[in-house]
Amino acid sequence: AYALLLTYFFLVAWVVYRYAGALQRRCIEFQSQKNVAEMSNLRAKRVLLAMLPPSVACELQAQGEVAQHLIEDATLLLVDFSWPQEHVPGIADLGEIFRTCDGIFTRHGLEPVKTCGRRYLALATKQAGPDEALSAAQELLAFLKNHGRFGVEAANSYTVRLFIHCGLVEAGLVQAEKFNYDIVGRVVDE
Repeated sequence: AYALLLTYFFLVAWVVYRYAGALQRRCIEFQSQKNVAEMSNLRAKRVLLAMLPPSVACELQAQGEVAQHLIEDATLLLVDFSWPQEHVPGIADLGEIFRTCDGIFTRHGLEPVKTCGRRYLALATKQAGPDEALSAAQELLAFLKNHGRFGVEAANSYTVRLFIHCGLVEAGLVQAEKFNYDIVGRVVDE
């Protein structure tokens, strides 16, 4: 009887041990899959933020779509860089300039809308307004004047034009399947 009980105990212990080991392996697999999913989610969020202004990306994540908005008191800030043919910057230089624009404009409450070639368009709503757009433009000019390759010694190699305009704009996705966000209106055209 003791031998049978002992055999039964070892058999149950062995089954429990095997089951616990299989369960532990499954937990490790699930954790690994969870880590991969979290990394993919973070990459997707980064891509979304790279393609859309932050407020639009948050709206898309929260609601699954982006509504068109009429912004009555919008302030647009367009920065246009020009270089002579012999001094055309590379992608790394434009990236550095645009990252600087991102930081300055965000500090002043402006939201990046898009870049196209050598142009950068930002939008300030009623809360930030033209005063903050002007302050951001002045800070950007000061940075460019005092910063290494874009500073005083390089000032003759490029031109910066800044345009600030206020008024009514319509904002939304013009190509939802490509997440192409844009703003339109007379203010943009002017």
